[in-house]
Amino acid sequence: MNKRLRQELLEDLIYLRKDAGFVPRRLETPTAFLEVLGGSERDYDTLKLRLNSAINTLDPADAEALRVAYGLLPDYTGITNLRTRREIYGEQIGKKYDTLVDRENAAIQELALTLLNARYTTSPLPADAPTMHNAALQERIEITVVVHEPTFSFRIEVVREEIFS
Repeated sequence: MNKRLRQELLEDLIYLRKDAGFVPRRLETPTAFLEVLGGSERDYDTLKLRLNSAINTLDPADAEALRVAYGLLPDYTGITNLRTRREIYGEQIGKKYDTLVDRENAAIQELALTLLNARYTTSPLPADAPTMHNAALQERIEITVVVHEPTFSFRIEVVREEIFS
């Protein structure tokens, strides 16, 4: 793993939570963050989807703390100050400011590895990635079970879909 890229990515992830958080204007300059998410030619919504998908791989409490820090949760998108987002979130979950900072910093370390390894749903495919029979990555699965007996009949449908906001 490229140490320079990892260090730059960590710096980018720390910077992205400042002020308004993850907003389009932060993605105007090429960075290591953009590089690992597929390049600066990607639109904001795709990058946001990929970031959320990578965050989903973390412990749920850490993931929520990062979404607050980056301003990705609906209740926090309009708050343009990181300290304010942390204070509000800390009151909601009963944690102190310093505890949230520590949680975020540890989660960012783990998130950086996830992004660098590209092992999350919606991650960009590396140029040398083999695809099986031109198959796409599976993001949704539908299973339908139909039971038919002479005296009764019923249908069970199961749909599992990852939804990223």
